[in-house]
Amino acid sequence: MDREFYVDHEFEFDVVNSNSSRFLHWCIGQDDLFMHFNSRRVVEECEINGKRIPAGTNIGISPLYLGRRVELFSEPNSFKPERFDVVTSAEKLNPYAYIPFSAGPRNCIGQKFAMLEIKAIVANVLRHYHIDFVGDTTEPPVLIAELILRTKDPLLFKLQDRVY
Repeated sequence: MDREFYVDHEFEFDVVNSNSSRFLHWCIGQDDLFMHFNSRRVVEECEINGKRIPAGTNIGISPLYLGRRVELFSEPNSFKPERFDVVTSAEKLNPYAYIPFSAGPRNCIGQKFAMLEIKAIVANVLRHYHIDFVGDTTEPPVLIAELILRTKDPLLFKLQDRVY
């Protein structure tokens, strides 16, 4: 696991090797990107599943809840990064099942750069620190969906310098 997350004091994370860890990519895809939602404004009135949506309505699509749908994912509340392995995963993802950067012609043009930034931060933090969760593990965190998904109470972690 340590090697997978670049925790080798000799390792230098760069653009060339940023895609070398598929597992890191899957882990980021599994959880980190569920925090933000995409929204669109309805241009003209429409009806979806019998519900009228007036023009001008803002519609938010939450990757968190979309990614927890039983009809799209087996064990949707389990941490299973390998579900994002397009080569070996038994779960062949619908292209719209997971859309942290939106989808289609208006998707985020900065998604590859954003993924590179996330990978660089995670790889370098894990390279230098051992991280332990020190909060309450008896109850799952209460999530509050606002512009950015957050927890009701802070999540507490302890960082210790890695010794090589």
